[in-house]
Amino acid sequence: MSSKIINFGKKIQIIRQNSGLTIADVYNKTKISKSTLESYEAGQFRPPYKALKKLSELFALSIDFLILGEETKYIKFISMFEQAEKIDKLSSEDRSRIETFIDTFLGGGKEIHHFYDTTEFILSSNFNHNITVLFSHLKLTQKEIGKKIGGLTERQIASYKKNSECSYETLISISKIFNISIHYLITGKRLIYNFENRQFEKYVLSADEYLDFQKFFILMEMMQKIINS
Repeated sequence: MSSKIINFGKKIQIIRQNSGLTIADVYNKTKISKSTLESYEAGQFRPPYKALKKLSELFALSIDFLILGEETKYIKFISMFEQAEKIDKLSSEDRSRIETFIDTFLGGGKEIHHFYDTTEFILSSNFNHNITVLFSHLKLTQKEIGKKIGGLTERQIASYKKNSECSYETLISISKIFNISIHYLITGKRLIYNFENRQFEKYVLSADEYLDFQKFFILMEMMQKIINS
């Protein structure tokens, strides 16, 4: 068992606990069995894509963040961006309240490293279809593709196009090659949001990148209050 699998399991456990959920809660919401969830958290197995999608939806976190943690360059707090889009359409006064709140949390301006999914590829919720689309774009033989990604055989490449899933390490490699989020690669849903106010966008991106779970939940509550007011 690799250390990466153990670290991943610990990460899922911490996210669940920070979300205030028990193993039973996660089961009730996702129908992933309790024993399976326990095996994920113990680092015995990594969740297949179907389970990753469910956990991503439950925690409102991108799959990139579930796999890479703080190392992801893509958005992590999906639910915050959904709220921020609503705030973005409200008055400048409402936006200013959120901006000031975020600035206080962050302790001043922070350099933003996060990216959006701006790729022109049109992907679907079918991973194997997406792999076929992406690999076809390379215009390389399967042997050349395997070498480019790193150590993959032609048989593996062919299986990924049909019905197999890649390892997390291979997903990361493909993500880097095509400059595309793992989330979009697996779900067909881009991590992109069209803000009308660019200044507000910078604040929200900074919050997504630097806020911990506790401050994130506080910010979410404040956003919801402003939306409801």
